[in-house]
Amino acid sequence: MVNVLLYLIQALGLQLIPVEDDVTNDKSKTVSYKQNHDPKYKYYLTSTELEKVNEIKDLGVLFDSELSFVSHYTEKINRA
Repeated sequence: MVNVLLYLIQALGLQLIPVEDDVTNDKSKTVSYKQNHDPKYKYYLTSTELEKVNEIKDLGVLFDSELSFVSHYTEKINRA
């Protein structure tokens, strides 16, 4: 199976680039967008478990686990 994947990657002209160990340092986190805020799954990147958070900022927008945007509005009002 691995050989087939490597063949397809080469056939498409793609490259596999190794991920550096410091990629997960403070940059990668996981948030669950459900009513149940205790996710059953653990997520990993390069064998390092990703930190679970209740809110995360992406492209300047603060998303909370309930998708209410109250945290985002509060942050923007406080900065004004």
